[in-house]
Amino acid sequence: MQHRGFKVQSDREPADGLASLGERIRRARSRGRGSRPAKRETGSGVSLVAIMWRMFADLLAGILVGLGLGLGADTLLGTTPWFLIGMGLLGMAGGIRLAMRTAEEANGDGDRG
Repeated sequence: MQHRGFKVQSDREPADGLASLGERIRRARSRGRGSRPAKRETGSGVSLVAIMWRMFADLLAGILVGLGLGLGADTLLGTTPWFLIGMGLLGMAGGIRLAMRTAEEANGDGDRG
């Protein structure tokens, strides 16, 4: 049916169009399931590789800051290597704590406070 240059659909046509659309969607989904592997992500959309790099950076930064502070204290106080060792161990503990906190945030447990 035509009205002033526009095609007017009857009441039956949209239902047929929706059925064919539903069928095309089902075919596309069935084709797409095996075509690419599932991307491994956390719930927040951050990739696991990014989380691992952040954990590594937290650990490394903690160790380097601890060693730097220990070396500085040893240089000022002349107690080589005791502050270097002690602060290096404290820096390692702090880095591990930061890495564990990052892992908890990635798992969704970071809202404990």
